[in-house]
Amino acid sequence: MPSWQVRSLTDKFEKLEDFVFRKMSETNLPGLSIAAIEDGDLIYARGFGFKDLSNGFSATPETLYCIGSVTKSFTCLAIMQLQEKGALSVEDPIEEYVPLKIRPKGEPIKIWHLMSHTSGIPALAYAEAVIRQATKASEKWLPISSYQDMLTFMADADKWVHSKPGERWFYLNEGYILLGYIIEKVSGEEYADYVKRHILEPLGMKRSYFHKEEVEKDPDAAVPYIVAKNGER
Repeated sequence: MPSWQVRSLTDKFEKLEDFVFRKMSETNLPGLSIAAIEDGDLIYARGFGFKDLSNGFSATPETLYCIGSVTKSFTCLAIMQLQEKGALSVEDPIEEYVPLKIRPKGEPIKIWHLMSHTSGIPALAYAEAVIRQATKASEKWLPISSYQDMLTFMADADKWVHSKPGERWFYLNEGYILLGYIIEKVSGEEYADYVKRHILEPLGMKRSYFHKEEVEKDPDAAVPYIVAKNGER
């Protein structure tokens, strides 16, 4: 690489690092890791701050982080893979796969409505109950821990709709749990197994996990933190 290109990259990364440090300070973020890829090659990678504040462990370029709703991209990719195989269509009404008769304003909800958060159903907080129970984030505050529990609680969701499917955007975690149910029913595999086999493994993502126990065994996993309203972590 010519020397002028090296200097140019160095200048860019110095500006990037200044930006990262400034944002970490402004948001009270304990640590993060970033990487830059150009033409398929890794040209920059660095960890910033700490992955574990209590023990003073620094973040590395390889540190593993929780990604939360980024997993929704895996869900959509799985749905599109199944469509490519002819196993389903995003235009299919979800009631063809899910034992749930919800028709906002009399219109059927299609798979793509769930993918795009345009089902017409507002956030119900049921998905959060499932997540909190699965991750042991807190004591149960709703008795929901399975697809069937979710379907039971959502049975009357059409009473709370705000619009016809496709008309308005409402961020709906429950919709993605229903998509997971559809993936399992159509593929015959559990959601996590499907994603691992058909998405993560082909991409070489060997350190991407769905279960808390697996993450805790990883030697370079970051401790998850929540920044409280008073700024404490």
